[in-house]
Amino acid sequence: MTKEALCWWTKISGAKNLLEKTVSRLLEERHTAIHHGTSQTWEEEFRENVMQQVQEESGLRCFLPLNIKETGPDIGKYLFEHYCPEERQNRFALKEGYARFIAAECGPSIGDYYIWIYGIDKKAEDDKIMDFIAEYSDSPSKYEKAVFIVESSYKGKKKGRKNIGVLEQESKITQYDMALYAMELLNDSQLKGDTRQYIAELAASISGADPKVCVSCIEHAKEILKDPENGILQAIADAGTAVIQDKEKLRKQIWESQIRVFYPTVETERLELVNKYRKQIERQLPARMPFGEIVNEADMAELGMLKSMKDTAKLIVEPDDAKRIDTLWSIRNALAHLKILEDVSALSGNRRS
Repeated sequence: MTKEALCWWTKISGAKNLLEKTVSRLLEERHTAIHHGTSQTWEEEFRENVMQQVQEESGLRCFLPLNIKETGPDIGKYLFEHYCPEERQNRFALKEGYARFIAAECGPSIGDYYIWIYGIDKKAEDDKIMDFIAEYSDSPSKYEKAVFIVESSYKGKKKGRKNIGVLEQESKITQYDMALYAMELLNDSQLKGDTRQYIAELAASISGADPKVCVSCIEHAKEILKDPENGILQAIADAGTAVIQDKEKLRKQIWESQIRVFYPTVETERLELVNKYRKQIERQLPARMPFGEIVNEADMAELGMLKSMKDTAKLIVEPDDAKRIDTLWSIRNALAHLKILEDVSALSGNRRS
């Protein structure tokens, strides 16, 4: 199992909860339908993990994985042809239907199995299989019955059936889950402080409930820091996802992540500059700001005021601080006017760990 898959299924509460509920239902021998929606999760690793846990805790049944890309969507016909003894097949009448016949006649050959059906990416296929299992579950039998697991991935909600519990992955994954996942993936990154938090928040916002998009955003972190819009679009494309980003929505998500992460840093650095040059600033007070407000205290001096004082030689600062005031003023001005920062790779938030 890759480290990304291992982290997803063992550390992220929404994904871990889905896995644990699946294991619990199977140990209770209840038919279960798992719907991943359009999210690209590590489904093979999910199946392996569930099977391993169930076998370790019970071991009373074997697993029979069936990929409908190989069996076809008529799962009843497939089970009849491959798992019903030939002498019993001769008793079959088509009008009876596969589900009822298999329950009544093929119990010994499939009744000891967890039958895990996967590879379903079309709702019509899913509905046909779910209908078969519901009929099989309701059909009389003198034998032990198989327990079915149906795993699907397509857009929209999955329709439940009698005696089949539905677990929806996307409804269990929160943005907090995705942010935590992104931070876990960034543990080995060279990014520090604010830029690390920014990539994590942005990746979580863009990804929705799709961890592979999140992974791709982390892999494209350097590009995103220098050109967020194009960097994210490339990350989405490289993830091979069905996620389609509206550009206006994308820019809003970028701006929201930037203002949450970088605006507090701008304010912190403004106060650091004020404290460093407090005596000079206080000698200029009270001062009237461009929109008429009166500044009576040094702590109220905004970046625009500091820049104006610096530019008119009323505030003498060190060369690095002069550049910093200009940079912070530009950042603050852009974010305040709903503009995104095109290159945040050199922001001083990187200094913090």
